[in-house]
Amino acid sequence: MKRLFKSLFLVAACSVLALGVVGCGEKKEEKKAEAPVAAPAVPAGPRTIIFASDATYAPMQYMNEQKEIVGFEVDVIKAAAEKGGFKAEFKNVAWDGIFAGLAAGKYDAISSSVSITDERKVTMDFSEPIIPIEQMLVVGVKEKATDLAGLKGKAIGAQIGTTSYLVIKDVKGFKAIKTYDEVGLAMEDLVKGSVQAVVADSPVAVEYTGRNSPTRSRSPAC
Repeated sequence: MKRLFKSLFLVAACSVLALGVVGCGEKKEEKKAEAPVAAPAVPAGPRTIIFASDATYAPMQYMNEQKEIVGFEVDVIKAAAEKGGFKAEFKNVAWDGIFAGLAAGKYDAISSSVSITDERKVTMDFSEPIIPIEQMLVVGVKEKATDLAGLKGKAIGAQIGTTSYLVIKDVKGFKAIKTYDEVGLAMEDLVKGSVQAVVADSPVAVEYTGRNSPTRSRSPAC
């Protein structure tokens, strides 16, 4: 947006300078034919904004049977696009490289359940928050632990690079802290017993436990 405003200012300034030159030329008996000033190009149709989304995070964003990116956050962006007069396109991007891709200009924005943190504010701008999120524990139905303290000596997992992982990465006393490229892989290990708990954003934890009876969620995680 800043670039757009700067471009409009430069076009206006050039127009003013051109009028000044013409005014001075009228004092001469003979004046040269002035070259027509090209009008600024007008974009054809609404601007398209490409959003990166790790589509493995139901119900926020995920792939449906038609291989389309859908979910709550997708619906929010589409509603914003309708109100804002732009076209939204979504690109499925793995979480572990999603911020690097934004910095490299591979897409315009990220819509992928990104929590607002002071560290991320250093390199990124954020919209207003759209939904409050808690970190929740997902455990097997036979697990008695209700918080991180009750999981000492046991293995726990989370998706790498997420705020869920930040909750547990410095906690001492776990048998192991396992990281995963996708939260679904962590949940699979939970069902298999490779880990005894998974930390995830509350919408994802509730969605998963609602579809998988051998597990249950506890809030908050810490």
